[in-house]
Amino acid sequence: MFSLFYTKRKILGLDITEEYIRYAVVVKSKKGNRVTLCGEEKIARVEPRNALLSAIRNIMKKTKQKKANVSFSRDFVRSETISIPTSVTKNITSEIEFRLTEKTLFSYGDSILYYEKFESINDRNFYTVFISSTNNVAFLKSVFVHSGLRVGKLVSHKDALVASCIRDGEINNAMVINSEYVRTDIAVFSPFNRFKEIHGRFVRDIIPQKIKETHQDFYSISGDNISYFFLAGSLAQDFSFINFVSVQTRLPIQQADVFVNFTFNSGQLPPVTKEQSFLYAVALGAAIR
Repeated sequence: MFSLFYTKRKILGLDITEEYIRYAVVVKSKKGNRVTLCGEEKIARVEPRNALLSAIRNIMKKTKQKKANVSFSRDFVRSETISIPTSVTKNITSEIEFRLTEKTLFSYGDSILYYEKFESINDRNFYTVFISSTNNVAFLKSVFVHSGLRVGKLVSHKDALVASCIRDGEINNAMVINSEYVRTDIAVFSPFNRFKEIHGRFVRDIIPQKIKETHQDFYSISGDNISYFFLAGSLAQDFSFINFVSVQTRLPIQQADVFVNFTFNSGQLPPVTKEQSFLYAVALGAAIR
């Protein structure tokens, strides 16, 4: 069954870290995704709850949006993949906790912030589960309630980066490296394999080695190479860094096009420059995921 009427949806995507919140407002319609606003709100160095609460309220005021898709840095809220039998229809949360504990992915002091089923294969349901410390979960829920922000879904950095930087319908394996001055995320896209998310506080000189290791791990698991390597984040603005990574890895590293899955009307310019656009790969991907 399909609808004859397709309404536009305006979605706010948030990339929340300890230092800043980057945000993007996206309009989804039958004609495609259209980005109308990108921005950044610094997190003040004061009491954490009040600082985050103030930043979110400022963004809601600027964007006039009360609902958002949110992505957190993995060192604050981590995502894991878990499967449970499709026969389990009750106490899903408890079953997910049991499976996570069984795989030593969940321990005393942890809590589930959010989970979402993404596919069913061979009588098993697969879930993306977002986990943090019990204190962090209580802290975040309190901030969202008191700010008035309604969270539509949580999106991992990996899924957000794939959504913004990999063209819809792509059939070749690709890697997205989102490098900031204090952290790096590596996301691998494959039409036939689901590969783990790589995250760490790597110094610049270590990043090429992490890229090569991830490529080698992917090859050992899938028996296939990665065709494209896209760089986003603050360091994507630095051509000397791109050249350094390319030379060290001997791989074709290129700047990501974070608007590859967005449409623009004739003569319309993106709301940020190309150099600024690399900063919003996660926020844009969270919005359209």
